[in-house]
Amino acid sequence: MKKIISPLVLLSVLMFSCTSNEEPEEVVNCQEDRNKVNMTRFVKSDSRSNDVINSYSYNELNFLSSRTRNSLSRNFEYTYVYDCSNNLVEMQVDETKDPQYDGSDYFYTYDNQNRLIGFSNSFQGESDYELTYNGNVVSATGTIGMDQNTSVTLQLNSQGQVSRLDRVNDLGFEDQVIYTIFEYDSNGNLIKVEDFDKEGSLKYSIRIFYDNYTNPYYDQFKSIYLQRFISLFYDAGYWAADRFSSDDFYFPYLKNNITSIKDTLCNACYPEVVKRDYNYDEVYPQKFSLSYWGAPGTETEIEYYE
Repeated sequence: MKKIISPLVLLSVLMFSCTSNEEPEEVVNCQEDRNKVNMTRFVKSDSRSNDVINSYSYNELNFLSSRTRNSLSRNFEYTYVYDCSNNLVEMQVDETKDPQYDGSDYFYTYDNQNRLIGFSNSFQGESDYELTYNGNVVSATGTIGMDQNTSVTLQLNSQGQVSRLDRVNDLGFEDQVIYTIFEYDSNGNLIKVEDFDKEGSLKYSIRIFYDNYTNPYYDQFKSIYLQRFISLFYDAGYWAADRFSSDDFYFPYLKNNITSIKDTLCNACYPEVVKRDYNYDEVYPQKFSLSYWGAPGTETEIEYYE
């Protein structure tokens, strides 16, 4: 007696046969509590006496989601996109005042351990590099700061902070900084940066001083710490003083507020490269003045979400 196979069974077999040969979907390792923001008060805006106004908004998990930066000459809108593990995966930048200027978009990729393994941006090939990990050593290789086929090596301490940065390529000029050493205090604040040349001689040295109040820009962008560190310190540690003292959300990894940055080698110079004076409420700064090399600087007033 012949066995009759019903069309329904045959269809089920065929469908199973087809789907069993398909590639399995990649499993995304979502960690929803990763990079959690522990701050309880958030900056709504900061207004500077040089007519620069920054406004900020946050998502339901208190991650920075957008920023507008308006000035007399340029207006920028920043949009921050996160994945399911709260890793920043894209920063979109648009220039809204003058269409002849193009914004640059920034892209970040991660491995299944949620480690940053790639960074690129769309601004004239400025950066496009990969990161690899070997214990407490991280290497970044590719285009960094418009230098092609270059690399840096980062050594991390037990807290995951960069304690040494080596610039692998010798660019051939006399004053090139080959490696930089970093030191931190018990709060995790960066307190010393020392640059050395290829002979191992100390070229630059700065000390960074802080108050005991909470930095209101702290605790954001944890997933891209290494990219921000490379961006700041790729050329030399000394020259980063201006950037991370003037754009607080660019390096939001300092728990307290910078009060001064001092050049410890240049005896003939004005001792304070950067100086900040604050007015506080009970915990946070409300207003501060910023000056360089003793010259008159800018006043900034901070507004918070209630």
